[in-house]
Amino acid sequence: TNKSKSYGYVVIVTSPSSVSLNASVVKCGRAKCFNYIFFLSQIVYSMDVFKRIFLVFILLGYLSDAYGTDSTPPRIISTSKGNEYIIQSNDNFTLRCEGTESVTWILPNNTYNDIVLNKTSTTAVLPSETPDRVYKYGTILKINAASYLDTGYYHCAYSDTSDFEDVSRVNSIYLYVYDEDHLSVLSELPYTVQITQYSPVVLPCRPTSPDVNVELYQTTGEEVRLETIDKNGIIVTYDPRKGFTFNEVTDDDSVLYECRFSRGLARFKVHILMDVNRTYIQFLI
Repeated sequence: TNKSKSYGYVVIVTSPSSVSLNASVVKCGRAKCFNYIFFLSQIVYSMDVFKRIFLVFILLGYLSDAYGTDSTPPRIISTSKGNEYIIQSNDNFTLRCEGTESVTWILPNNTYNDIVLNKTSTTAVLPSETPDRVYKYGTILKINAASYLDTGYYHCAYSDTSDFEDVSRVNSIYLYVYDEDHLSVLSELPYTVQITQYSPVVLPCRPTSPDVNVELYQTTGEEVRLETIDKNGIIVTYDPRKGFTFNEVTDDDSVLYECRFSRGLARFKVHILMDVNRTYIQFLI
C-alpha cells in the first residue's frame, strides 16, 4: 500500500487456461485490499511451483509501474530558484505546473473569521498542454494585478489529493506580494482563534514581505518570547509563512494578543483573541 495515502494496489490474477495467466492492477482502499489479498492467497496456494514463479515476475512488473507513477510528484516550471517568490503589488505573475496525472492549483485562503476582504487582483487556473512524455498533464496559474491578499502558499497537486503535506502528490511555492501600504495579510479588524485546551494553535500573523519585522505581545504590554519554555511547558515559534505557533495552550493563554508589524517607519498592529476551551476528564467509578 501507499504509506502516505489510505489506498493501495493489488494485482488480480486470472487463469483462462492451464498454461496461461492474466493480470491487472486494481486500486483499492485498505479493507478492500485485504479482501483481494486473501482471495489471491487462495489462488496462489493452489498453483504449482512454476506458475508461482511466473506470478512473482508479473507482480514485480505491474507493481513497479503502479508505484513508479504514484511516487512522481508534480513539478513547477520556473526560472526562479527555490520555492519562494517576491513580486510587487499590481505585478502580473504566471506559473506552470506539470504532472504524470491531472493537476490543478490550490490557492491560499486569506479569509479569517468569515471576514472577506476586497481583493483587487484576478486569478485564473487554466489547463496547459505539455510535450513531455512523462509529465503529460499541465496547468497554468495566472495572477493579474497582484494584491497583498495574494500572499500565501500555492499548491500544485494531483486532482484527487487532499493532503497538501504529501510531497509525492503535491509541489508548493510561497508567494509574497510587496505592498508599501499593507505590511500584513490581516486587516485591522480584531480576530478570534478558538482552540481546545492542550492543543497546538497558530496565530496567523503573516507579513506581505519577508523584510517586515513581526512581534507578538500580550495586551498587558509583555512581549511573547520565542523559542523559550514557559512555566506551563509552552513554546512559541515563528514562521513568516504561517505565523506564531504555540505547541499547546492552556486556559491561562486565553487572552488578547497583539501582532505588531514594522518596516522602516511604517507600523501596523492587529489584535487576536485566543479563546481556549477547557477540556474535562470524567472518571468512571
